[in-house]
Amino acid sequence: MSPLLSSLVAATVFLLGFLLNGVLSDYKESEKLPGEISTSLFVLAKEIKAIPVHTPGALVKEDVQAIYYLCLSIIHWIKGEISTDEVMASYSLTHDHSVQASSWLNDSTLKGRLMAEMALILRAVHRIEVIRETDFATIVYLLAYVASGVLCTGLTLIKGDSASYYNNNFFLFSLSWILIFILHLISDLDNPFGFGDKSSAEDVDLAILETTQSRLKELCFDEP
Repeated sequence: MSPLLSSLVAATVFLLGFLLNGVLSDYKESEKLPGEISTSLFVLAKEIKAIPVHTPGALVKEDVQAIYYLCLSIIHWIKGEISTDEVMASYSLTHDHSVQASSWLNDSTLKGRLMAEMALILRAVHRIEVIRETDFATIVYLLAYVASGVLCTGLTLIKGDSASYYNNNFFLFSLSWILIFILHLISDLDNPFGFGDKSSAEDVDLAILETTQSRLKELCFDEP
């Protein structure tokens, strides 16, 4: 094999490794976001539900229900079923309900806890939006695609004797398949919230959010 071709192989592997390492870091961070949102939603609901204990006679039923609907909106938004404007409208409504619920409290610390949970939810939503809308190192993507294409083309031009014809074709096919698979995997991992894309397979698990939705439904509608 030509030294230049060997260098091209090394460069391609380096670019793919760089991309894979970068998108995996974002993917691991993305896996935490549904859990963080679920925790904040459930804690917020429990805190508001407990307000009548601190202030007897406080009416917070609608305020707790708003949290359930926010959870529902976030799930639909992550799955690409509603727009960002719609989920932000739901967040604003829930924030208003949280402020209304906090007005029953005399303790500023308890009020601050409600607003802190709302802030955590908003931060997680914004982080998801940034991850979905931002491509990791676009120029490196381009270089990786070009390098992979040039490498496969170079391998097809290698001349060998007739005895090595089938061996060359086998390795060319295998290498091409691996490169295409890795490039597709990197592209898929780059958007862990690509539920709206039918070709996306490596998406984060929303089971914790869906479980929280069920718990909030019980908390809001089934309990007296």
